Amino acid sequence: MADLEEALVTLLLADVGFTAVCGERLFPVVIPQDVALPSVAYQRISGAREYALDGRSGLARPRIQFTCVGNRYSDARNAANALREVLSGYRGTVDGVWIQAAFLENEDDAFTDDSGLYSVQQDYFIWYREN
Repeated sequence: MADLEEALVTLLLADVGFTAVCGERLFPVVIPQDVALPSVAYQRISGAREYALDGRSGLARPRIQFTCVGNRYSDARNAANALREVLSGYRGTVDGVWIQAAFLENEDDAFTDDSGLYSVQQDYFIWYREN
């Protein structure tokens, strides 16, 4: 069985809308230099777990952040829109990981003067069952 991040990568790369915009350019934490754009990086920002009065419930809701980067604002925005189409409201099982719900919590735009690149960051709360 995959971990949550592996399951999210599988889900995104199986979507033709996402791959039409980003190809397979989906990277953990950092987008490598000299890679074609638009590209997307993902990372776990927090790892909250839910508890019941008698202990662990097995339910987790980490915040996963995706950073969509492009040479133009429209490229970063198109990547973010493709990502949102797949993840926002998603519910299902991927590689044995039962994702109960994915909620887009926050989205913001940025421009980096040093690199001249545009980015759109999206934060999702992903509710899923841990093993």
